[in-house]
Amino acid sequence: MEAAVRVFGRRGLSAVTMDEIAAECGVAPSAVYYHFSSKDELFHAAFDAVRDDIQTITGGDGSPTATLRQVVTGVFRWAQEHPERANLLWVYSAGATPAMAETWESFIDGHVDNLFRYAPDTVARPIRADELSRRAARAGVVAGNTIALDWISGRRFAGVDADRLAESVASMLERMFTPPGQSGAT
Repeated sequence: MEAAVRVFGRRGLSAVTMDEIAAECGVAPSAVYYHFSSKDELFHAAFDAVRDDIQTITGGDGSPTATLRQVVTGVFRWAQEHPERANLLWVYSAGATPAMAETWESFIDGHVDNLFRYAPDTVARPIRADELSRRAARAGVVAGNTIALDWISGRRFAGVDADRLAESVASMLERMFTPPGQSGAT
């Protein structure tokens, strides 16, 4: 699986062949096909492996293990330390296949839910999970992911380190949910 993550993380789904992944593994292509019936299936499995990394950092479906700032910093540091994994996540996944688009939407929705779990420890008031708040949370999560995409792909923020960018993203998210006149926790 790690070989597939590396290869897909360097070039994406459409530019990679199963032969290349097999070569990276040091096995015959038939060995890869024994475990995965198609390149799409292998790509989804590679995405799942990367998603598991993020779930570990963010606390997954359980209780948050850290504050919003700590989680955002952890994700950006992970991306800096694992650029191929980060490329697979942010650069190559979102619309790679129709099924991947659905998986990506579910991934984003999970992070919206997580944002609501971190927020009571982060902002000056508990956030409500009403429709307007969910839309704002989704906008914040999508904005944070877009910033990460632009950073890891080199399109913007060249030379900005993970901690500085994480600070900016966390501040943005906190400001979105802190009432006027109050300040979010740091």
